[in-house]
Amino acid sequence: MDLENGQQVFNELLKNVDSKNSAAFLKWVIQTSEQALKKLTDTTSRSPILDQIRSDLRDTLPLEAVLNTETIIYPNTGDNADCTKTTTIHVDAFLYDDEAIDDLVDAGRLSRNYCKQCGSHQVAALTFISHSMSCTQLQYIFNYMLPNLQNKLLVDVGSRVGPVLYGAYLYSDASRIVGVEMNAEFCHLQQKVIEKYKMEHRVQPPNFLSLPADVVVMNNVFEFFANVEMQKSIQMAAFCRMFKASPYTVIVKASTVGRKLYLLTELLNGWLMPVNRPEMLIAAEYALFDDHNDSDISEIYMYSIL
Repeated sequence: MDLENGQQVFNELLKNVDSKNSAAFLKWVIQTSEQALKKLTDTTSRSPILDQIRSDLRDTLPLEAVLNTETIIYPNTGDNADCTKTTTIHVDAFLYDDEAIDDLVDAGRLSRNYCKQCGSHQVAALTFISHSMSCTQLQYIFNYMLPNLQNKLLVDVGSRVGPVLYGAYLYSDASRIVGVEMNAEFCHLQQKVIEKYKMEHRVQPPNFLSLPADVVVMNNVFEFFANVEMQKSIQMAAFCRMFKASPYTVIVKASTVGRKLYLLTELLNGWLMPVNRPEMLIAAEYALFDDHNDSDISEIYMYSIL
């Protein structure tokens, strides 16, 4: 039974309950649903191995998880055009969740605001930018969006510290997991984690875009690391070289695929079809968040390749 039919059945049932018993019935519904939601939450706990990996990486990387060998290019178009070097802080969402960020602020290691005029009370909020997916986003992708990846090849484009690789290994049954990363330091860091946690039989060393993929994960990829024209070229090459002649899935962390993937309009219209499953998002928000306003999963979209 799908969500719409379930709602119709419930409304019909509610209409048939005697009016003098309506309050008691609704109280029972609330109690029963709370118990069901608790069971749902209990089955989606975060992997302790993932937490240990995060701890290892925090000890290895600088606070902003940006390397000296990287060149950051602040975009002048799109959603992040307001980001500048002086008003933007890079905080890796995989390494630091909201609670960890609060701890850093309390310890004086991180600030949420900057002074617009030294010595005055004119302060403004700093922009926090992450180049990685958070742990809850990983759970959403592999427990809800892509629950069955058996015998599938997953490619993560722009894998950086490797959260998608580790999440795919721990939360999915994907048989082959490949990270594509151009920075040699990040490649070396990923390999150390893969070897330490014995993931080599499924997680492959980072390779260039040469393999056909069943699933491609792209998270804010290239936006802060290449100009717009270069992004077009890279992403066109990625699509053309990784897709084979059967349907795939593309995961894009973006408000719309067109704003983050600077591809030709003809390519988007001819290749991508949005996959909309609102019931999947609702179930995940109940399971993964105490407060649905804290959800960071609604900006992850899934597309099938035509």
